This record gives sequence, C-alpha cells and structure tokens, in this order.
Amino acid sequence: MSPKINPWDGMETPVPPAFSTRTVDGSSSNQFMWIKDSRGLIGLGLTFAESVDGRFVSSNLQNIEIKVQSDKKTLTFLLKEEAALRQFRIFCEDCIESVEQLQTSNPPAVLTSLASVVENWVELFGSNNKKGLSKSSELGLIGELLVMRNILMASINPSDSVLSWHGPKRHEQDFSFNSSLIEVKCQLASKDKVFSISSLDQLDGISGQIYISHVGISPASESSVESFSLPSLVDEMIVALSGDNYTIDTFMGLLELVGYHHDGEISFDHYVENFMNIFKVTNGFPKIIKSDVHKAIDKCSYRINAAMLGEWQIPRHQLLQEIVT
Repeated sequence: MSPKINPWDGMETPVPPAFSTRTVDGSSSNQFMWIKDSRGLIGLGLTFAESVDGRFVSSNLQNIEIKVQSDKKTLTFLLKEEAALRQFRIFCEDCIESVEQLQTSNPPAVLTSLASVVENWVELFGSNNKKGLSKSSELGLIGELLVMRNILMASINPSDSVLSWHGPKRHEQDFSFNSSLIEVKCQLASKDKVFSISSLDQLDGISGQIYISHVGISPASESSVESFSLPSLVDEMIVALSGDNYTIDTFMGLLELVGYHHDGEISFDHYVENFMNIFKVTNGFPKIIKSDVHKAIDKCSYRINAAMLGEWQIPRHQLLQEIVT
C-alpha cells in the first residue's frame, strides 16, 4: 500500500453509476481499489474473478455501507461519516492485510476473512471508544506502549514497530512482526502475578511463534526518576516517529480506537516499570487451544499463574534476536 494519510486525495466524484478508482497495490494477487462513488462517498473495493454468491452480512457495522455491486463480482466498503476517516483508513488496511495473509484469491476464503475483520470492528466503530479509557484499559495500553518502546523499537525501526501493533484492532495478539506474535499482559506489580487469556485462539501458534510479555507497573509521583504517564509515553512515540506523518496518523488513530485522545484535557496517573518478563509459548506451555477441546466448546477464558512459568521464561535479548530473524 502507498504510505498516504488519505489515499483518496484528488479523486473526482464520478457520474453514476461509475466509481472513481485507484489501485491499492499493483503487486497484489487481489484486485483491491481505493474508490469514490457518485455521492462522494470514499471507500475500498475488491473485485473477484468470478461472481460472489450470497450476501455479505454486516448489518451491525456502523458508519460503513457494505454491499456487492450489480456486477456480482465487486465488494465495496463505503464510509458514511467523514468524521471517522482516520479509523476507516485503518479498517481498510486491516481488511487488505487479512486477505493478503491468506495468499489466495479464492472468494469463499476471502469473504470469510473479511467477515472476521468486520466482526472485530463492529464495536470499534460503535460508541464505546468515545467514552474514554477505563483503568484496566489504561493499564493495558501502557503495557503495549512499553513493549513497543522497550522491545520492538530496540530491534526494528519505530515506524515498523507502530505498524506491527494490532491490539487496538482486536486481533488475538497485540503485535505481529516477521511471523512473531507478542501478547502483552500488564498489571499492577502489587497484585498476584496472574493474567487472563481471553480465548481459545490467543495462545494458538497457528499464525506464528507467540511470546507473552508480562509487565508490572507501580504508581509513582510525577517527580520520581523514570516515572511516566500514558500521555508521556505517547509523546515519546511521536518524537520517535518524527517526520513520518503517515505512521503518526496511524498511531493516533489506533489510540483513538481504544478511547484515548491525546488532547491534554484529562489528567493521568504516573507509574514506574517494575518488571517485564518474557515467556515463549512452546508446545509444552500451559494453554487451552481449539485443538485441545471438543468442538462443541465455542468460547473459553482462563487464568495463568505467571509465577509458575519459569520453564518458559526467556531473556529479552533472545526475544529481540528471534523477532528480527
């Protein structure tokens, strides 16, 4: 994809029923297009080589009109409210990335993948992200930013670090880079070292090697050495991305998806980092995945005692080395 903040810039409003189009990526095996319709609505289109049977169901998705066009081969996603432009661009890129990872243009497989993306985004395009951050969400976001700063940016460039961040998009793992997946668990260091696994897929390594970064933080005064707040971490990321407006825009959009708005109007607590332990999820790691349970079990969440995971703990330098190779 071209690194443009607004890939629809300069597109003319066409005469109905045509679309103005711009190819997303000429090297892709799938015909994705940035589009604009006769109403001036911008969006994403995907044209298949054959007719698409059935109807793409997306009645719960706010702000986006999704339909198969009259040619029966083109699926379109059109933005209905321009105020959601930044999030919509990230949504479109999430759709493109999910399909490209399939390495196939088979319509049923592609539609299934897109339906999964849409399902993840139903709540993200709703009103929940406008209510601000809960305390647990604040801790989770701090943990992810600490991992981005202390692990990813220590081994790959800042822009790739941000673009590998999928937690705000409700992916099963928070980061994905070079077939390495990192799930972040952040808690107050004063609590028992226990974290929750939310699904049967979260520790399933079918998509790559999974690592867990277990982060512990403690409240601190603003004047404490090495103390930080959520806004100060965000400022550090913006400085690290200086000059890369596309990635800064993506970063701010991802923050907004989880309910954080970097406007300085809300006061946030300060913390210090107490620990960041890394665990490598191997075959013997204590986990519950789909292949371990009866197919009748649709959902499952459970808790893991991190104090009993010493066998799977690895040093940070090992993770850094494995991420980049």
